[in-house]
Amino acid sequence: MGIATVRVCALVVGLFAGCASACAGGPPEPVGAPETISASPQNPQPSAQPEQPARVQPVDAAALGASWRPGCPVAPTELRRITLSYIGFDGRSHRGQLVVHRDVVSDVIAIFGDLYSAGFPIEKMRTVDHYPRADDELSMEDDNTSAFNCRPLPSGSWSL
Repeated sequence: MGIATVRVCALVVGLFAGCASACAGGPPEPVGAPETISASPQNPQPSAQPEQPARVQPVDAAALGASWRPGCPVAPTELRRITLSYIGFDGRSHRGQLVVHRDVVSDVIAIFGDLYSAGFPIEKMRTVDHYPRADDELSMEDDNTSAFNCRPLPSGSWSL
C-alpha cells in the first residue's frame, strides 16, 4: 500500500470512528459557492486540488426522499448535502453528491479532496435516494459511493 492509500484509509477510519460522537449536534456548515460543471476533457489527469470547491447545502425530509423516514434517530436539520469533485474510472473529473451529518462535513470534504489529489477512481457518487426505496443493496451493486441512508436493521435497531 502506498502512502496516499494509507493516509486515505486512516482518514476514512477516523471519519467513521468519530461519527458516533459527531451525531450529538453542532453548528451548521456554511454553504459554499454554487456548483458548476467541472469535467475537463482537455485535462483528464487530476490536479492537486479539485477544479470546483465543494458545495454544502442543508436538506429537508422531502429532499432526502426514501433515505429518511419518520423515527430515524437523525433529523434532516442535522444533515447536509455535499456536492464535490471526484475522479471517475475514465480518469476525468466529475461532480457527485453525498449526504452526511453536519458535524463531519469538513472531514468528508478533506477525505474526498485527498482521494481526488491521489487520483483514486470512484465509479459514481450519488445519494442513495436515486435507487428504488433507497435500497443500499441496489446502490452497492451499481458500484455507487454514498453515505447517509437511515434504515432499520433486522434486529430492530437503526443502521449506523
